[in-house]
Amino acid sequence: MKKIRYILNGRTNPNDKVSDYRLICGAYARDFELGNAIKIEVTNLDLEKWSCDSYSTANNHTLIKDLNPKCMVVLNGKWHEDKALTKKWLNGELLPHEFCDYFEDERHYKLDLENHTWIK
Repeated sequence: MKKIRYILNGRTNPNDKVSDYRLICGAYARDFELGNAIKIEVTNLDLEKWSCDSYSTANNHTLIKDLNPKCMVVLNGKWHEDKALTKKWLNGELLPHEFCDYFEDERHYKLDLENHTWIK
């Protein structure tokens, strides 16, 4: 079974190490008023979680891009993958700070889930 975590830092770079970020499970990620996140598979990583924290960490230097990352958006309280944005982000066409800004500009758009594109 896949073990999934979310990175809620909008300035994440695919070449960053997973150990640089707090890893949030889906149950806690839903509590945040967010427009975006990076979803990663952490099945093969040893995670460390303290009972007083709502996140895990990994003492692993695996790069984010090697953890099957997906750029996710929240619509009506549910996470949806934006495949076009994921491709752009992984190819370096979107700078880390632009990932955050992208959603500031696109917030009033609607995501066409079938074609994975934004509609005005």
